[in-house]
Amino acid sequence: MKQAIERYLAGIARDLKLGEGAAGIKRILVQLHRKGNASIRDVADATRLPPPVVSLVLTKLSADGLVHRDKSGGRFTEKGMRYVEAEMGIWSLGTVSCDACGGTGYELDLGKRHSRLFERLEAVARARPDADVTVDQAMCTADTLARRLLLLHSWHAFDGNALLFLGDDDFVSVAACAPEFTEDYFVTDPGIPTKPFHATVLDVDTRILGRIGELASQMVAGNLSTVAHDLRKPLPEDLRHRFDAVFTDPPYTLNGCKLFLSRAIDALHEGTGSRVFLSFGHVSPGTMHEIQSMIVRCGLVIEAIIPGFNRYEGGNIIGNMSQMLVLTLVDNGRPPVAPDAEFTGDIYTAGPVFDGEGSRD
Repeated sequence: MKQAIERYLAGIARDLKLGEGAAGIKRILVQLHRKGNASIRDVADATRLPPPVVSLVLTKLSADGLVHRDKSGGRFTEKGMRYVEAEMGIWSLGTVSCDACGGTGYELDLGKRHSRLFERLEAVARARPDADVTVDQAMCTADTLARRLLLLHSWHAFDGNALLFLGDDDFVSVAACAPEFTEDYFVTDPGIPTKPFHATVLDVDTRILGRIGELASQMVAGNLSTVAHDLRKPLPEDLRHRFDAVFTDPPYTLNGCKLFLSRAIDALHEGTGSRVFLSFGHVSPGTMHEIQSMIVRCGLVIEAIIPGFNRYEGGNIIGNMSQMLVLTLVDNGRPPVAPDAEFTGDIYTAGPVFDGEGSRD
């Protein structure tokens, strides 16, 4: 019986070209059992599969008489419930998650202690230009801006450091330089004019840079500067080996990750200890294996992986969320794209290189 179940699930995965395979189908079934009646968004969030993929799977299960579909999502039919419990051994119930941190480990404004900062972050989010989907822009939510600040703070990315943002359509740099963040998370002394850190934003989109410059002027953020540059070209010489930490949310392709990671290594101080904070979509296990192998070959160690850390306004191709990886340099680094080389491959999801296994198309 087990082999028949595996063949059935594998057949669905094969027909839908799902890179996660039969295990991905089973996760959807488990989540339906836990929720009883679940929306496509609920299932997508819990399984970290894109909503279109979840919808296709539920449609197939409905055609096979296992799931009843309606506008609210799906639930098991009597036949389906018997099948998953008696034949597949799916019995688990849902767990209670932490509303304060959204399961990421970074508590957001419990008790509204930082209401002024949140007001600032919401204003920053509203001030961003419209996303340019041709270069894979998708703006993160204001909550994600806050979560990213807490992450950087907890990993000691700020104090006395030079930070580089490789692309910043989310305006994390602006949020970090907001006076409310400084007041809430740093010791402030009017007699010490020096800011606790300096942030540099490098981006190809001059709209982004122009708006960041405007907001920096309004906040009198002398510790924030911008550089217009296309990362397919080598880093400017004065930006090489200058930074203590790099934050990047690259295009969600293997080539995009490869290029941005290479330029991040070029920008970090040589030696051990500098960090890269890398956001990347939830891809298939095969693709994630390639990414993690590349990270290790680059001379970086993976210190943390936080699923579902980033949430986006848009970004349907990645299910409106992505994971956060914290990487630490353990030697001088070995970027897969040579520091002096131009990169000519496709880096955006509009190109032919995304995932390669069909699960994000």
